[in-house]
Amino acid sequence: MRHLRTASALLLLTGCAVQDPSIDDGLGSTDRRAALAEPAAPAADRQFVLDRLLVPATASEAVKFGLDLDGDGTVDNALGNVLSALGQAGPDLDLRGSVDRAIDRGETIQLVHLRTSDAAAGLWWRGGADPAPRPCTGPDDAVCRGHLGGDGRFAVDGALSATPDLAVTVTGERLATAPGALHIDVPLGGAPLPLDLVSARVRARVAGATLADGAVGGAIRGEEIDRTITPMIAASVAATVERSCTPVETSCGCAPGSTGATLLALFDRAPRDCAVSFEEVRSSAIVRSLLTPDVDLDGDGSADALSVGFGLHAVAAGFPAPPTE
Repeated sequence: MRHLRTASALLLLTGCAVQDPSIDDGLGSTDRRAALAEPAAPAADRQFVLDRLLVPATASEAVKFGLDLDGDGTVDNALGNVLSALGQAGPDLDLRGSVDRAIDRGETIQLVHLRTSDAAAGLWWRGGADPAPRPCTGPDDAVCRGHLGGDGRFAVDGALSATPDLAVTVTGERLATAPGALHIDVPLGGAPLPLDLVSARVRARVAGATLADGAVGGAIRGEEIDRTITPMIAASVAATVERSCTPVETSCGCAPGSTGATLLALFDRAPRDCAVSFEEVRSSAIVRSLLTPDVDLDGDGSADALSVGFGLHAVAAGFPAPPTE
């Protein structure tokens, strides 16, 4: 349990400044305003914005949101299992709540364009920007979500090419994609954790103007773990120790039993200097065990990627449509 609390503290970002979109009284640049004014997507297409991205809260949800990425008949969601365990370690470790708040306030916007015509069926997934209406009525708005009412308009953060990110099949109300590459942002602790997924897939129920009962997942290659996830954890550890402890000769200034004291006990190894470095975090047994690759994507018999899956729900939205070939 002590390790779970510690790992939770590692995953919660600290000291990350995020601009509050609720007090932005404009739509951004002239180009983005023009983009928002472009015609809506063709009637045959459907456009959505995620209003929920669900971090697994239980082991059963980790399975529900997971995928069989390597075809061995087992649902894969190693990072989802870690996050669900961390979220249950204590009432103050509300990982799902941190994602909800970031989405509600427009700090992270994920757009989905679905085209189901025979000629160009596919799914595009992009970040969004410049929501209209604004997410929050002002700095005192505790609910926000003004842009998630089904009539929100957005600019696309990045170009939408004519070729979809993922091939898609829609049977009745069920949507399922073929595997492919996908970039998503997961705002753990209020700042986006960028994930470049391989063997990524999306599944959902297309219910009127919403995507319901959905999941998005894939795998993070081994080199990406050290490039994105481990640095985030290391930065979080260092910031927490710096905020919690004032270095002194005997105890580093940490209150007994505090988060800072626990982090130093686990990571401050070489040298013991009342601080935690990236290398100390990267080489620690607890981080290696939590972030060990679990799926074999290249079929060589050795696990080379870490599986992950999240639940999703999306509502109708409007943004510039991808071109047709």
